[in-house]
Amino acid sequence: MCYYDNIEQLGYLDRLRKRQQNMFQNITYHIIFGLPLIAYVGMLALVLMLTTATVGYIIHHDLARIPFVVHMTLAFTTVGVALLHGIFALLAYLP
Repeated sequence: MCYYDNIEQLGYLDRLRKRQQNMFQNITYHIIFGLPLIAYVGMLALVLMLTTATVGYIIHHDLARIPFVVHMTLAFTTVGVALLHGIFALLAYLP
C-alpha cells in the first residue's frame, strides 16, 4: 500500500501513467500510408517468416546452393521483428 503526502500527488501519478500509455499508443498506432506502424511490423515479420521457411526448404532439398548462415540470419531477424511486434502490441494495451 502506498502512502502519499497529499491527494494531488496521487492525481499527478495517475496523469503521468496515462500520458506514458498515450505515448506508447501514439508510437504503435502512428499512421504511415494509411496503416499503423504495428501493421507494417507485423507484415514484415510474416514476410521474414515465409522467407526463412522457403530458404530452409531450398537448403534441405538441395534446390540451390545457399549457405546455411543465410537461413540462420533470417531466423534471428524474424525472431527480433516478431518480438518488436509483440512488444508494440503489449505496450499499446498495458496500463
